[in-house]
Amino acid sequence: MFLGKAFLNEMETNVFRIPERIREIDSRYRVVRNVMDDRFELHHIGQYEKTGNSFCLVIPYSELDARAVELVHRTAIRNRDLQRELREMEEANEKIRLKKEADIKEKLTWEAREILKFCDNSSHDWID
Repeated sequence: MFLGKAFLNEMETNVFRIPERIREIDSRYRVVRNVMDDRFELHHIGQYEKTGNSFCLVIPYSELDARAVELVHRTAIRNRDLQRELREMEEANEKIRLKKEADIKEKLTWEAREILKFCDNSSHDWID
């Protein structure tokens, strides 16, 4: 039982010492086996104390091995290159803005051409 939930079983250790290696990244991390969903999960005690929810991520492997340690290393906030991610997000947002702007210009150009065609057509009746 983990944090009062009977379907969550905390993994203290395994053959490869994966839970201990993950706790070396952050001592408040806990590897948990969710028996309802038949999967491994990563939880954080400090997050639980602040928000009441300790869940961090699903470990997407059927076995608990070195891949889980690498996944936690990659996703740990202190290991993330936040400046790079922020630049990438800003670049993506700029591309979206430019695409929307181009779409509006294209629509306005088409509408202006249609108006000109209508105005140049001398075969229609004008309403006075």
